[in-house]
Amino acid sequence: MEKALYNKLCDILNEYGFKGEIKEIKPITIGHINDTFVVEYLLENGAVEKYLLQWINHNVFKNPVAVMENVVGITEHIKKKIASENGDVNREVLTVFKTKAGKNYVVAEDGGHWRVYNFVDDSYSLDGVSSKEDFKMAAIAFGNFQRQLGDYPTEKLFETIKDFHNTPVRYQNLINAIERNASG
Repeated sequence: MEKALYNKLCDILNEYGFKGEIKEIKPITIGHINDTFVVEYLLENGAVEKYLLQWINHNVFKNPVAVMENVVGITEHIKKKIASENGDVNREVLTVFKTKAGKNYVVAEDGGHWRVYNFVDDSYSLDGVSSKEDFKMAAIAFGNFQRQLGDYPTEKLFETIKDFHNTPVRYQNLINAIERNASG
């Protein structure tokens, strides 16, 4: 990692006031929207704590503050459900860490918005489905997510990408693109 980027990430992390000394910052190379890094802190007792540091891609998400309002509202809602079901809130839902100033994100000198989540050890993320079992587990996880949000007050949500979840509009855009045949 280039020194300028490392220093920038250290400056951002300093806004959170985590304990310990930064041991390592590693980029996560899967994914294609936001830039994500695993940050390891070495604590005085020799233990290591890990966090996910993520840049919110403002080219995709034009209003990162609204994105964070949605993320925090939804994760806190789900966290309460998991706790009431005696689940593991450290593994089953993200934790959004607050800065020393009490914000859910940091705005870097270049205007970029950064957030920090908990890192879940012994977990992995799939970029695609390679088996029926992967598909089944993704469907179960998505169904559970929908169940947990069934009573979430939708008026609290911000539309961060216009019509992203509007299937008729998205379908019409597809038909229009096919008819235009811009790529030949």
